[in-house]
Amino acid sequence: MNKKGYTLVEILVVVAIIGFLAAAAVYAVNVARIKGRDAKRMADLEQIRKAMEIYYDDNKEYPGTNGVYYRNPSCTWNILGTNEIPDILPSSYLNPIPDDPRNNNAGGCYFYGPQNNKKGYIIIMYPEDYKAVGSGMGCFAVVPNWYCVGENFN
Repeated sequence: MNKKGYTLVEILVVVAIIGFLAAAAVYAVNVARIKGRDAKRMADLEQIRKAMEIYYDDNKEYPGTNGVYYRNPSCTWNILGTNEIPDILPSSYLNPIPDDPRNNNAGGCYFYGPQNNKKGYIIIMYPEDYKAVGSGMGCFAVVPNWYCVGENFN
C-alpha cells in the first residue's frame, strides 16, 4: 500500500502535543511575571522603608498621623479615606513614590501606617504569590498573607 499522507489520528496526536507544550509555556511565563511583579513590590517597599528611615533621622519621628496611608489612587477602600503617601513624605526623600506594578486592588496597593506615636511604622503590600514571598519582617500576626517591612510595629 502506498501511503501519501498522515492519518487523522497522527494529526490529532501532533496537535495535542503542540497544545500541551503551548499551555505549559504560557503557564511558565505567567509564573515568571508574577514573581517579577512581587520582586518589584518587595524592592519598592525597601525603597520606601529607606526613605522613611532618612526622614526619621532628619525629624526624629516618622511621617503622618494616626491612620493608614496608601500609594495607589485606585486603592479606594472605605477604611483608608484619601490619605496618600506622597501627602506625608516630601519628594526630597523619595521621588517618585513607587507604584505597584499592577495598579489595582487585586494584589496591588502599598499601605503605610505610623505606629507607637510616630516612633514606628509598618508598610505592607499584598503579593500575588504569598507562599513564595513570605511575610517579610514577621508581620504574619499583624496582617496574615501580606508582606511587610517596618520598625517598632505591633
